[in-house]
Amino acid sequence: MTVKTVNLDDTLITAAEQRAQELSLEYGVTVSFSEVVRRALAAFLLPVRSIDRPKDYEKTSTDIAV
Repeated sequence: MTVKTVNLDDTLITAAEQRAQELSLEYGVTVSFSEVVRRALAAFLLPVRSIDRPKDYEKTSTDIAV
């Protein structure tokens, strides 16, 4: 499994994916996040992250709920 941080907004999701990778290696199971789940997590976390955003912040694809 390859884990990438696309931008700052994905940091929390990436941390969850890294933990899932650790668990999959430890227990021999496959754990992954679909794009729909990633977008749902990003939409859920958006209000928390938006508090620290500058006024000129540009929205990314992870900010848009499906």
